[in-house]
Amino acid sequence: MSYQYWFRIMALFLLVSQLVVMSYFAVKPALVAMPFSHSDKALHFIAYFTLMIWPFILIKSGPVFLLAAASAVVYGVIIELLQATLPNRYCSIADMAANLSGVLAFIVIAQSRMMQQAKICLQD
Repeated sequence: MSYQYWFRIMALFLLVSQLVVMSYFAVKPALVAMPFSHSDKALHFIAYFTLMIWPFILIKSGPVFLLAAASAVVYGVIIELLQATLPNRYCSIADMAANLSGVLAFIVIAQSRMMQQAKICLQD
């Protein structure tokens, strides 16, 4: 089997692992305060930006990648709505916006020529 096959298996594993970790921390009671006022939003941005790396590697079709991006945004909205039902958690529109911003930032970067050429190398 080729190294691309194993690279894709690893990317799929990392995608599932990241979703599991994000889901766990989304429902876990918040026990510590964030070090600065908007650090929570920065974490949301980083989590959703990095979440888009794995579909970028795994999906060859642009429209399917955009469907994966939309799914990530919907996942973020569902998690935020779920948090409204949990003790010591709350639903935040700002968190949803940070999630969306992370996804959109990755899409913008993914459109660059260098990223497109890197993707071709990974999928050949």
